Amino acid sequence: ERGGAGQALHVATHLGNLVKVSETVIVRQAAGEGLISIIDMMPLEQRNEIAVELGKGLEIGDYQFSKYIPNYLGVIMLHLPPRELDELICDLEKFLEAANGQVAAAVLHTFGVVMENYCIYRGLFGSEETEEVTETRKYKLVNLIVRGFANYRTTISQEAFWTFGMHIFGSSKLSLEEKYRI
Repeated sequence: ERGGAGQALHVATHLGNLVKVSETVIVRQAAGEGLISIIDMMPLEQRNEIAVELGKGLEIGDYQFSKYIPNYLGVIMLHLPPRELDELICDLEKFLEAANGQVAAAVLHTFGVVMENYCIYRGLFGSEETEEVTETRKYKLVNLIVRGFANYRTTISQEAFWTFGMHIFGSSKLSLEEKYRI
């Protein structure tokens, strides 16, 4: 916190690497929470750099490693300005067609985390875009998750149902009205 933006990027990069490759679950979780706690100290372009690196971490494909990334990537994405958020969503959308079903499942999970925590985005960037743009983005995210229901790969279909159940309908962060609208 005292080191400034340059130090924050260095620490965030290290924490992001721990989230992606640490052998210890507790270390991954602590690193992810630490990353979320310092993300607002970073300039917007550095936030984007961290989010993109975590997104690449989903490509690891080894579920033992990639299953923890969505919980942190989904929240960090909500700290990006509208243009960068939309670009990252489009980049992650390409992974839904990946040969590795676990990568696609991790992307669906990430989108669920984004939807569940979308109130963060309204607080940070709500004044920079119209309600119509916000609703269009949310509709796209829900559409991408629902598209997973019909996937021929069982892992993706199950992850889509799990994501919707846990991050939308089972969420304690979303009101009943928000769940209904979704």
